[in-house]
Amino acid sequence: SKKTNGGKAVIGSFATHDILSPMLTGGKNYATQILWLSAVLPVNPYFVDGFQSLDSYMYSYANQKAKKTFTDDDYYYVHKGKLDIFNFSRRPIGKDSEFLQNEFIPAMRTRLMMDNLPYLADFKILRTTNSSVWAFSREYNKVKVITILNRSAQPILGVTTTVPEISANELIYPAKLDSIPKIQKSKIKSDLKPYEIQVYVWQPKSLKK
Repeated sequence: SKKTNGGKAVIGSFATHDILSPMLTGGKNYATQILWLSAVLPVNPYFVDGFQSLDSYMYSYANQKAKKTFTDDDYYYVHKGKLDIFNFSRRPIGKDSEFLQNEFIPAMRTRLMMDNLPYLADFKILRTTNSSVWAFSREYNKVKVITILNRSAQPILGVTTTVPEISANELIYPAKLDSIPKIQKSKIKSDLKPYEIQVYVWQPKSLKK
């Protein structure tokens, strides 16, 4: 980095080839949460091939005698639930062909629409009424992005997130949510499925001047 003039860049990945597939650790909702966090946080999103179709990286040939090898190991050795980078492997692809169109592409398009917000916005933790629910806001160039997520494998009903300045008549774009929240003065009340994440894009009146 000392030999180049460019600024520092951070590659952000919640699931590398050395980590178990999100499908094994939390399932589709957990993978969706990882995806949308990558869209709103200040990182350059990095995804292992196969994530876009929710591959669990479980290989039927694991520990079986190899049909072809260039090493002294005659058996296919794989790390369970991790991308196989050591053998003549199958194509990295999962069973969910709709995840790419319904989640992956919309999340990355939302990130592009936000322009420099993921990199330059401030970061504020928001108070919630449940310790398993984490919420934060990011604000830049007259736009605020609010993210609320359930970190547990259990559904959480009626959790309230305190969002200063928000009111029921505000125009809020729901970039990602699975159920309709109740928006009141300074509060968002949500029912969250296991590992569900909600992302709202909002232009507060105080920022429109």
